[in-house]
Amino acid sequence: MKTKKNQSKLDQVPFRPKIRAGGLLFWVATISLGISGSLFYALKDLAQNDVVMAQRRMLVLLIGVVISGTCIIIGTSHRWFYPK
Repeated sequence: MKTKKNQSKLDQVPFRPKIRAGGLLFWVATISLGISGSLFYALKDLAQNDVVMAQRRMLVLLIGVVISGTCIIIGTSHRWFYPK
């Protein structure tokens, strides 16, 4: 049970984000793009002389874009399928 004393302490928190249904999916999309982009950049030197590594480098980028795209589509689906 929340008391007025505890409630006033919660109101004093400087940053309390709103909890949304798809909020976590946007973070997953951002982190996925960041990791795949950094791996794509890091594998640049290895992929110059090796064809297999060049293919894997492109695959890493493709997987990152697919994961982030799926997360963004699912995270914003409530705007498309359940309009107010």
